[in-house]
Amino acid sequence: MNARTAPPHAEFVKGLADKRYGVATNSRSHHLLSKGLNITFAVLVHLYMLGPLLIVPTLAYVFGNWWLLFGVVACYVGVFSATGAMFRFIIVFATMFCIGFWLHGGFHLKQYVTFFYLCALGGYFAYAFADNFLAVSAERAVVQYPELYEKAVTQHLLDVVSTGKRQVLNDSQL
Repeated sequence: MNARTAPPHAEFVKGLADKRYGVATNSRSHHLLSKGLNITFAVLVHLYMLGPLLIVPTLAYVFGNWWLLFGVVACYVGVFSATGAMFRFIIVFATMFCIGFWLHGGFHLKQYVTFFYLCALGGYFAYAFADNFLAVSAERAVVQYPELYEKAVTQHLLDVVSTGKRQVLNDSQL
């Protein structure tokens, strides 16, 4: 729905509660819509951006195996695959490959394939968690602040989408 057809704030909040409406945002709108949660989000971003640079080399040092440093690349491939639906095939393919590998050769944490897969999965879930946190906080902010809802709808930062759930009408509403 565009700015002209978006429901008023009160109807929007009621529609979110009974699942008639949903919210579609883009990546730039999350930062503008999440009031006061930038510190938490910054911690989550640092988790998936800097975590691999600290955790994987530490594990490589502890295990005395410098080949494990390729886990840093695997982490960032996992982050990249979480950035959009078009790239999710990477993590799906890696999952299918690993399942076949484990069925054929057995599962063990000391295998390179297992370690790299867990690194990729860690990057994927760290990014997905941060992105979901920001989306949920943006939705809560537009519910809590009506002026932010109006600004977001008029500036096309937020699209109100109908979920397609039919509203049940009683006899007095007909």
